[in-house]
Amino acid sequence: MTELTELLGCMQAGDPQARDALFACAYSELHRLANGLGAELPGAEETVLAVHEALEALEQADPHLAQVAQMRYFGGYSEQEIAETLQVTERTVQRDWEKARLILAAALR
Repeated sequence: MTELTELLGCMQAGDPQARDALFACAYSELHRLANGLGAELPGAEETVLAVHEALEALEQADPHLAQVAQMRYFGGYSEQEIAETLQVTERTVQRDWEKARLILAAALR
């Protein structure tokens, strides 16, 4: 059984810390996979680097927005799941996601 599978099971069993651990594990795995794509797809390495730099800039500007963006984009969390995890309303997550998208789009231009 992989670590991701174990964490999914713990999360479904109601472990409140499993969701954050799952996100961290999945993010690491996605990052590893994205780095491997650079050798396979022309221009992918530059794109991955640009996204990484944009996320770092967002994290420096507003760590909360960066967390929402990472959970939404890389973690695949729904707005409801993000709201529950961060203990905010879904409307707050919607606003934060919109802000994060605008900042990231500007950084990637």
